[in-house]
Amino acid sequence: MTLKEPLSHKATMHTLRNGALPVYSCHRRYYPNYHVRKSTSLRTYYGGVPRSIQVAQHFYIESPLLELFANGMVFGWLSSSNWGLDIQYCASSDRVSRPQQQDCVCFAATVIRPNPDGWNLDMRAEDVLNGFFLYSLLLEKAERRSILVLAHDESTQKGRLGPALAERNKAMEGIGQEAYPHACDLCFFVFEDGDGNLSANSIY
Repeated sequence: MTLKEPLSHKATMHTLRNGALPVYSCHRRYYPNYHVRKSTSLRTYYGGVPRSIQVAQHFYIESPLLELFANGMVFGWLSSSNWGLDIQYCASSDRVSRPQQQDCVCFAATVIRPNPDGWNLDMRAEDVLNGFFLYSLLLEKAERRSILVLAHDESTQKGRLGPALAERNKAMEGIGQEAYPHACDLCFFVFEDGDGNLSANSIY
């Protein structure tokens, strides 16, 4: 197979404004977000954060939607299961048929339902979590002007992401955190007892 002989596959693209869309992905030797070196079986991602990210085979999530997931998880404590259910509700035909219920955070435009033949437009909690982790790793690598490299032959995305997430967590320990040496009067207190001994206390 050459670069001039692509194979087209039915795929799903989840977007922030339009919900789930049936698309075709062309698989060549170079993939939409990465390339694979056969000799090492490593998946090397292109630099930066792409507009849409392949979170599973034939399954893509738009970066703005992944950013929404990240914010909901960090600031709203929304689980991947709740995000999956919310996406399903927002895209449900029952909700679309009742336009007075505009309580969803996304899908301002037309939502395609039911699933077209040959496509599954549903989003599972596993897809949300894999997208969140992959997006976070790509963001971190982009901030450090580095490239994400993962094993290509792993049977699951969880197994593929695990070592990179462990490496990221290890790098964050102690002084790896941003503003680690920071101390101010709002978050750090120094006390002096009657004998002149100093002790410190942090609110974190």
